[in-house]
Amino acid sequence: MADDEQLSRHHPRWDVLVSLAYLRNHANRGSMDCTMTTATTESDTLAADGVSPGRCPDVSPEADRQRYAAISRALADPKRLCVLEILASGERSVSDLSTEARCQIPNMSQHLAVLRSSGLVATRREGSTVMYRLSDPRVLEAYQLIRSLAG
Repeated sequence: MADDEQLSRHHPRWDVLVSLAYLRNHANRGSMDCTMTTATTESDTLAADGVSPGRCPDVSPEADRQRYAAISRALADPKRLCVLEILASGERSVSDLSTEARCQIPNMSQHLAVLRSSGLVATRREGSTVMYRLSDPRVLEAYQLIRSLAG
């Protein structure tokens, strides 16, 4: 999270930041060992580590996983990944992005809408032109992590 910025669940980039933090925290852990256990008595309801049996200690709430999935879907398109690479070097207009990514303007607008709704890109107006940029430098870090996982 930004050094001087107080973030709350109402912050426009909250979903992105939570998802990227999750990716960063879990990137090098490998697979989790989630062994199911059965409680035999009421006193066995919590394991020694305080985690309910049958539940991994690192499992996120469903609502959080839904947000992570939305970001993952936004990253699941090669053209949108191309847009992120282009925006890594600075903000661009829809027209500039469509030219650099070799994509029709209407299609680029749709891709940008997906990226924007997932919180991966932000906008600002410059007259009648909308300029797009990465919402957080960690968006690029997440993309680089995906590239490294892909080999």
